[in-house]
Amino acid sequence: MSSIIYLIIILVSGYFLIQPFFRNSPSIPAFASNGDSDLVYKKEELLKELKEIEFDYQMGKLSYEDYVFLTREYKLRAAQVLQQLKQDENFTGEPESHRCAHCQSVLPAEARFCPYCGTETGENHA
Repeated sequence: MSSIIYLIIILVSGYFLIQPFFRNSPSIPAFASNGDSDLVYKKEELLKELKEIEFDYQMGKLSYEDYVFLTREYKLRAAQVLQQLKQDENFTGEPESHRCAHCQSVLPAEARFCPYCGTETGENHA
């Protein structure tokens, strides 16, 4: 009896381990299909990287020279992405009310607190 249970567990585990190899195509995030959304994603990623650089510098992981170089590099990249977004006539951007006042991260529509820094948004969703 117990050998049948072990066999079933092994077969089910094997199925779940092998299943990803036989999928037709990998799942692609929805934002990758639209040029504007891709640029917004790049912008958000660059801003997160800038925050990470700032944090690493404050923690002593980066020298001042590296901090200045990396900050300048990422700000230049972010400026290029923002310029591309501004040139696109269909892009409207996120409303200011859906951004954190402290860290400028994009907030979910119903957020009372920023998921990145924890600052209260000041909006009451009762």
